[in-house]
Amino acid sequence: MHFLPKLYIFNNIKTIKQKPITKMRDLEVVGVILVIIIILASCAKYAYPKTDCTMTFFHRPGCGYCSRMYDQWDSFVSKAPKGIKTRKINIRDKRYNQLVAAYGVRSVPHIVKEKRGRRSVYKGPRKANDLLSYAIS
Repeated sequence: MHFLPKLYIFNNIKTIKQKPITKMRDLEVVGVILVIIIILASCAKYAYPKTDCTMTFFHRPGCGYCSRMYDQWDSFVSKAPKGIKTRKINIRDKRYNQLVAAYGVRSVPHIVKEKRGRRSVYKGPRKANDLLSYAIS
């Protein structure tokens, strides 16, 4: 008689009916599934690179304030270290309507910093070095 640990196989995620393991074959299936989960978890850190923060610049073509900001934003992007992800979003582009609404953009230029799941709106000077120090902080 083999010693079988008290593990359960879930037949269906929606109904979650528990069936106790009674055969060695069931234990092998659980082992294979656990190994696959461990491999996927260890590969996830390489598939999705971790960034320190994301800086998003919302703009509108034809906006005078935005046009003055373009050079500063491009300079900031070129100076930003690898851990800082940057995005430049045209609010007139219909593909980004949901994103613009989710970020609560009411005026442009609008710069948002996301770090560790928290969003904050940048209200400082519109210079590349100031943006860089804000992104790093």
